[in-house]
Amino acid sequence: LRREFDLALQMAAETIKVSQEHQVEVFLANGKVVHAWARCEAGDLTGGIPAMIAALEHFQATGSRCFLPEWYAGLALAQAKANQLDDADQSLQQAFTQMEASREMWPEAELIRCRGVLLEARQADPNDIEKCYRDAMTAAQQRGATAWLLRSALSLSQFLNRSNRFHEARSLLNEVLAGLPDDFDNADFQDARSTLLV
Repeated sequence: LRREFDLALQMAAETIKVSQEHQVEVFLANGKVVHAWARCEAGDLTGGIPAMIAALEHFQATGSRCFLPEWYAGLALAQAKANQLDDADQSLQQAFTQMEASREMWPEAELIRCRGVLLEARQADPNDIEKCYRDAMTAAQQRGATAWLLRSALSLSQFLNRSNRFHEARSLLNEVLAGLPDDFDNADFQDARSTLLV
């Protein structure tokens, strides 16, 4: 969520090492998923995507189901970046299926935002894309999920900018940023501030 991929790689590698030493299978699989996801986010899609698929299979084989909605959404985004759009659609559907089965609803806003990203990748109807991003913002607001709200607003703002709706994009971001806690700071926050400076 903080997009600190180098730190995630380091922490995941340590989790893998300790889990192997103590033979804790569920944490080993957890570490492998996070490591593969961080590789994807750092740009290694060729190696990261198959590693993440294998790690997710390993994790589910332990019987654990927590975090699967967010992880499958992350896989979908990586597959979309690699232009594997059919696979991305399937992974996102799996994310929604896992969320509904487990009632693990906290990443709902991110899953809805990801749907918008995949629609953009397919150059779908702009109204459908915008609706996804706005629905993601609503879901985040309903759950008090500040970080997801900012990420959804940033995606919507970038979409509006690409649609030449610059004033609307700036107003949206200014409104969301104004509502953040004074000590809030992450990569999405920095991106939002940079967007406003352009």
